Amino acid sequence: MLRWLSKLWRQPIRPEPGQPDPSEYSVHPPDLMFLTDATPGRWLEAALSTRFASVGSLVPGGYEAYARLLHPALDATPQPVKWSAVAEWSGRVYHPLMSFEGISAPAGSPLSGERPWSEDPNHGGMEEETATELAEFLSQFTGTLEQCYFGVWEGYGQYSGGSAMLTADGRGGRLGTPRDIRRAQRVRGVGRNYLLYAGRLEQIDGFYTNFQSERPNIWWPADRAWFVATDIDLDSTYVGGSAECIETLLEHDVLEAVTASREASVAMMADTINLGDQS
Repeated sequence: MLRWLSKLWRQPIRPEPGQPDPSEYSVHPPDLMFLTDATPGRWLEAALSTRFASVGSLVPGGYEAYARLLHPALDATPQPVKWSAVAEWSGRVYHPLMSFEGISAPAGSPLSGERPWSEDPNHGGMEEETATELAEFLSQFTGTLEQCYFGVWEGYGQYSGGSAMLTADGRGGRLGTPRDIRRAQRVRGVGRNYLLYAGRLEQIDGFYTNFQSERPNIWWPADRAWFVATDIDLDSTYVGGSAECIETLLEHDVLEAVTASREASVAMMADTINLGDQS
């Protein structure tokens, strides 16, 4: 059985005469323009720090301030649970370099019974509610709402030919990489390359309506008034912007954010306060 599946996986999907190639499927979010020319993102390549796993390797320099947006955990309903509530329950220290792994392990007897969350924060991308809330917030700090750019990591299976499909006749097989993605230039980040889209800021919700689409990892307006980055391995998003923008974000009622600096590490082990006694 496994040998048969392995053989099937290697077989290309060949279209019937006169029929469209089923391997040429759409991974693109609706209404956004997929860019094969990455020129709008070239500025980023020289603006990132080469220090891997630092905030500066994700968010370019030149901004007055930076923040770390904490992806919420979820309770059983499911409603978002802030990291502050988790730290209060566990008795751990809430600080800018904390890791969820560090604050979610009780320091002693939990202060309030059962843990307040059921699902850990999402890694690699924001939930739709968080992304749209952040976009709405950032809309007041740019003059180019109608012209924004969104970058998606090229390594997702849909973009690299690592996905499979089963056709109606039961043949199935491995999907090829769509032609426009093969032709497209990439924006080079630090250890990551990105495919680029353009559209209005409000169209970020398109990344969540097409089940084939992935969530954006980087996004910014044409005037570069702010910049948002979510690495595929992280449960936090980093934002650079004006001092006013970041100060207001830190006080947001729904979004949970803490201060950050470009030199700070984004690695889990940077939380030496909470992880120091868990080794």
